[in-house]
Amino acid sequence: MKKQSLLKLFLTTALLCSLCLTGCGDKAGDTESSDSGSQDANQDAQVDNAEDGEETPVGNSTIEFTELAEDSYEERAIVRSRNLERIQNVMERAAKGEELTIGYIGGSITMGSGASSYKKCYASLVSDWWEKSFPDASFTFVNAGIGATDSKFACARCYDDLLQYNPDFVIVEFSVNDESHMAYSESYESLLRMILDYETNPALLILNMVTYNGGYNAQDIHNAVAFRYDLPAVSMKTSIYADIESGVLKATDVSADMTHPNDLGHEYTASIVTYFMEKVYAKGFEESFYEPYKLPDPTKTLVSINAKRHRNDTLQAELNGFTKDESKQNGITDVFKMGYEAKNEGDSMTFTVEGSRISLQYRKTNANNAPHGVAIIDGDEATAVELDGNFPGGWGDWLYYQTIYEGDAGEHTVEIRLTDSADKAFYLVSVITAQE
Repeated sequence: MKKQSLLKLFLTTALLCSLCLTGCGDKAGDTESSDSGSQDANQDAQVDNAEDGEETPVGNSTIEFTELAEDSYEERAIVRSRNLERIQNVMERAAKGEELTIGYIGGSITMGSGASSYKKCYASLVSDWWEKSFPDASFTFVNAGIGATDSKFACARCYDDLLQYNPDFVIVEFSVNDESHMAYSESYESLLRMILDYETNPALLILNMVTYNGGYNAQDIHNAVAFRYDLPAVSMKTSIYADIESGVLKATDVSADMTHPNDLGHEYTASIVTYFMEKVYAKGFEESFYEPYKLPDPTKTLVSINAKRHRNDTLQAELNGFTKDESKQNGITDVFKMGYEAKNEGDSMTFTVEGSRISLQYRKTNANNAPHGVAIIDGDEATAVELDGNFPGGWGDWLYYQTIYEGDAGEHTVEIRLTDSADKAFYLVSVITAQE
């Protein structure tokens, strides 16, 4: 089978581009089309021992499914198995040979970090599963993973990086990038709601990744949202990390840096996703779980759902020492583009935006040779917010996200002013606004 990427340079350059974000990774923001032709399922599923008379989906697929034991890591990975109707519908359409778009949105793990090549990361392995399981279908794959980013930023870029491609099925992965507190509950709910409420009515699966040297993730916050929205979720914490805790595996078996899975870790990640999908397709869950999904009312006031991103192509700014970066962006992981930069004390830029929340994205560098600055809202120097372009002890250049204002909605004037000079420029990537 032949895959034809719409962003052909990614497969050869994205690993290098992502070094500045995560230290590894190799393709993100890619929209890839393929016509399936393989008849071999790329999975470890056993032969189906279903009872006579069991309902089987209509169409052509190579899926053969046997439910594994409750204590298997694949079964333990399933932390929520509701709202299966949309997922089932997508797979039945695939079995009928339709054209479908499969999307992924997340951080560096979704981008492919930790894998020796993009083809060995979980997103690519899951894409392979779709093609081999449904050989008559035609798939487009959209990878909207960007390293070192969270669900707050995802809300501002969800349409441009994912939804505009009209996805039919989406995996959301932010559990090691988000923090376990209520601010991320709001942004995560906003993100899920944006996807679920999109015009294509995408099916959605939540993927909880984990750190392997302590078990940290934000799945308590994320899965609380999943439960309220009756959404399915699978978790590496309840499956592979549990095996590490019990001594079945070592953390170093699945990750070199304890966050990004290696090739084996990505294989495990793909396997908990595809096992769940195969069980859905085989109608292995309660019949009531397959009932039509109704999007619930929001559980709280959502601000992030209205997030907007402003870069130098849309932001109207008065520049005093700052200059526009006119270089071309090479895909969504080429993050330090379309911004503004300056490096001398007193350099400033001023702009007016509308919102009740204003955030800045700027570069922090571990070279520790970037300027400091302040953000002044509506001319109030007494409440100026400090900005620091340095990342002491960090892993590289970080696309840092800092909220500088939360308050009254409406128009606000922002001045960014450098308070010292340095060898490396302070680089403002974008301004993100939101309001109720």
